Amino acid sequence: SQVLTDGVDYLIYCLTPSQRTEQAYRDTYVTGLENTLTMLPNPKRLKRLIFVSSSSVYHQNDDSWIDEQSPCEPKQFSGKLIFEAEGLLRHSGIPSTIIRFSGIYGGSRRQLINQVKQSAESGAAILSKALRRSNRIHEDDCVGFIEHLIRLNAQGSALEPLYLASDSEPVDLNEVIIWLAEHLGLTINTQPSEQAKRRSGNKQCSNRRMLDSAYQLHYPTFREGYQAMLRQT
Repeated sequence: SQVLTDGVDYLIYCLTPSQRTEQAYRDTYVTGLENTLTMLPNPKRLKRLIFVSSSSVYHQNDDSWIDEQSPCEPKQFSGKLIFEAEGLLRHSGIPSTIIRFSGIYGGSRRQLINQVKQSAESGAAILSKALRRSNRIHEDDCVGFIEHLIRLNAQGSALEPLYLASDSEPVDLNEVIIWLAEHLGLTINTQPSEQAKRRSGNKQCSNRRMLDSAYQLHYPTFREGYQAMLRQT
């Protein structure tokens, strides 16, 4: 196996599994991180390893607020394996910071926009009777926050070992869908349904620690983020 160059100051571990299978997640997050740590020629020279994690490690489903201190007991294999990788990093002895991003959107991540368009075309129900709390962060803010932390650390500031990164407005998904339909000029079925796709956890992500680091969100709510996306279409 190759060895990473000895001149690396900051290493960002940011990977996406090739498939949504347990093996793919294990290969990407657990085995991949183990291999990366093995390839570091001199870990003590590394100033920081930044590990891109996910809010899927949280199990809460009662619409409660969560932050970096909240317990994690993930139920899905994806969250379990990402949380296992976090543990590997924490016990590695390497200076590290874990960033748990909430739902990432922006750029080519247009799933919700496409779902609204498809619903308007077919008349299928898209709104839900049940609460579906939506926490999201624009991809530009993901990159921006990572850059911000590296800049802070390079200037001598200490970083927290863990950040939960999300925008400033957890919101019911119905509200986002209605807003998108209006701004796309589309008419959707407004009858809420029991069958509308459920989300795998209702929680509200606090971004207090992220904001306390003096990071300023480019897109503080879904409105600014999706407005920018719609202008590009």
